[in-house]
Amino acid sequence: MESDASMVDDAPVGGFGVTRRLLREELADIVGVRVGLAVDVEMLDPIITATLPDIGPLPEDGQPMHAREFAGLTFQALTAFGDPWTQLGSAPLVTAFYDLGARRELFVTVMNEIHLQVHLDNANIHSPHTHAEPSTCFTPDYLPIPGTIDSFVHDADLEKLDRAAIQARLNASLGDQGMRGCEKLLTAVRTAQRLDPWSKIQRESTQSPLPLRDLFSGGQWHLAKDARFDQRLINFLAANLEDVDRIHWRQFERLAAEYFSRQGLYVELGPGGNDDGVDLRLWSDQRSRTFPPLVIVQCKRQHSKISKTVVKALWADVCAEGAGRGLVVTTSSVAPGAKKTIEARGYGLDVADGAAIRRWLLELRTPGTGATSL
Repeated sequence: MESDASMVDDAPVGGFGVTRRLLREELADIVGVRVGLAVDVEMLDPIITATLPDIGPLPEDGQPMHAREFAGLTFQALTAFGDPWTQLGSAPLVTAFYDLGARRELFVTVMNEIHLQVHLDNANIHSPHTHAEPSTCFTPDYLPIPGTIDSFVHDADLEKLDRAAIQARLNASLGDQGMRGCEKLLTAVRTAQRLDPWSKIQRESTQSPLPLRDLFSGGQWHLAKDARFDQRLINFLAANLEDVDRIHWRQFERLAAEYFSRQGLYVELGPGGNDDGVDLRLWSDQRSRTFPPLVIVQCKRQHSKISKTVVKALWADVCAEGAGRGLVVTTSSVAPGAKKTIEARGYGLDVADGAAIRRWLLELRTPGTGATSL
């Protein structure tokens, strides 16, 4: 995909009429392009209803919506489906302003230097300029309100900027605080572009949108060659931690495999059936596979607590394979009786419970990564 939904190709000056059907389609397109997830339009209804509770599907049911409202609705949709760029909030420049200690002079100085570099590098996609000496460039004090940004910088392709030149000027005038401010504000500008429904910066995804329903139904998708669990799904679950309990059991195994792989371990993912209760085997590296695994893992995506039967069976597998330890990965927790059995018998077993899984997801979610990062 190369552009967002047709309704938002150009920013409306004021209000415009919308229906539920139209909002569903437009938001689904935006989520597909920005987040890289193909979502069923019904998944968008709670988000739409929160903003326009009485809106209907037919033209006669349409309601007026202001451009600012649609931008807010877009932000809610991107947040709901795990876009990591939403972590600076709906007003990233304001967030950056306060991160810099609410120092207006610092904010304005850094933004003016960014503005200057956009001019020097011909980076504005609508108003190209010829190169000029810094003394003749247009560098206004254009930020009367801290946390705002002018369209000249907002429409800039920041990949074209000579960052070293900006940083050198700011280091000379402001030292380390200028350098830190530059990084924070460049990130904030990129984020503002990323969240704006009408941003003119092209966003091209090299991946097709991933059907979100497959996370819950167990359907197959084209996984990245070096990953068992797609980053887009990690981002979604990190934003919707309560949904971990609902994902398909096979996808839960893949999630665990992805986590251990990112910890630097060599992971063997079982076939998903007829695996004798061993879902994952972990080694320090691939060459160590000639030896017994360091850890064998049993994954249990379930609401009920882990019973004594499960821990006894896992310990039997640990002993049979000569593994170092066993690990139960579960969305639930271990029943008191099973925990007592582990302790009383000295089983070399550990448990990663629902709280641990949620910590994993927050750790794996990386801002600015995924299919469509700028």
